[in-house]
Amino acid sequence: MIKERVLYMKKVWTIILLVTLTLFVSACSGRQDENQGGNLDGEIITSSEDQVITIIDTLGREVEIPENSERFINVGVGCLRLYTYVGPLDKLVGVERNETEDQRGVPYSILNREYFQTLPIVGQGGPRNAADPEAIVSVSPDVIFHTDATDVAAADELQEKTGIPVVALSYGDVDVFNEDVYYSLNLIGEITGEEERASEVVGYLKGYYDDLTERASKIAEEDRPSVYVGALGNKGRQGIESTRGDYMMTNVLNAINVVDKTGKKGSFFIDKEQLLVWDPDYIFIDTDGYDLVQEDYDKSPELYDSLTAVKEGRLHAQLPYVLLRTNLDTAIADVYNMGKVLYPEEFSDIDPAEKADEIYVELLGQTFYKQMANDYKPFGAISLDN
Repeated sequence: MIKERVLYMKKVWTIILLVTLTLFVSACSGRQDENQGGNLDGEIITSSEDQVITIIDTLGREVEIPENSERFINVGVGCLRLYTYVGPLDKLVGVERNETEDQRGVPYSILNREYFQTLPIVGQGGPRNAADPEAIVSVSPDVIFHTDATDVAAADELQEKTGIPVVALSYGDVDVFNEDVYYSLNLIGEITGEEERASEVVGYLKGYYDDLTERASKIAEEDRPSVYVGALGNKGRQGIESTRGDYMMTNVLNAINVVDKTGKKGSFFIDKEQLLVWDPDYIFIDTDGYDLVQEDYDKSPELYDSLTAVKEGRLHAQLPYVLLRTNLDTAIADVYNMGKVLYPEEFSDIDPAEKADEIYVELLGQTFYKQMANDYKPFGAISLDN
């Protein structure tokens, strides 16, 4: 009898052990290595109790924050931009100094600068300056949003130094249409109580993507034009040689980016003589670098004048959008402009300038195309021999 009871208890403990192990493995499989970032497909909030909610940020960190947080700051390049798309400005309790300075070509900054200048300074900000823990603590925020914390250790370090929850946000690896941006916007909405606005903004972004890809899908493969995009910003203003492989715009529009023949991705520089070999159907120039391209043209006009796109008037302006990270509004406006140029029939109902202002209003609440056109160049064909 005793022997049977011992055997019975062994079976019970074996079952308990197996169930425990199964639950443990299941829990672990739902989380990625904390140094690799989180799974953005899951829920933002993991729990809510005792006036504290636990969220999962873009690094996969579980962060406990006050349930009804009312005081926010944004640290890191482009962080405040994401916030302004969704969050209420009157809940900001400080800004980094660079947000109060002239930021040419950065719509959210220009439109809100006067208000930003009324807020306490919580650090220098910008691409070469780390967060200032003492200045942050001095304004007593409930939550710190952070885009420059690219790994768990960096986010944890700022959180430990300030004693304030740090929520990592991300722009992702693609200029505009990516899940990291959508998740970041929804995080801001959930934490600031602006879930509806966040859903609206994400809906706009996804709607633009669907519209653009639907229009481009009507183009037969043999009718896809070849394109080169030059003078793209790369740690500052650049000339014609600066370009990008696996480029968001040409990918969305199903156009042929000639530099993809190199197999390179992201920002890099070409030998401009290679343009003569590729001889693309269309060339777009980022107008932040337009004057540099003009200066180069004055030195060697024969190279440019030999290009089919230049000879046949298919050299076009593109507004700069990678300034203090990606200005999502200007970037989407640029894609619509490129679509109108490449596929006039499929984009016959689109006026690029009007579409740009529609996008600025939806994301920032105000028109802004006129100022971008004045500061740089309006959409349209451009010449280099002015």
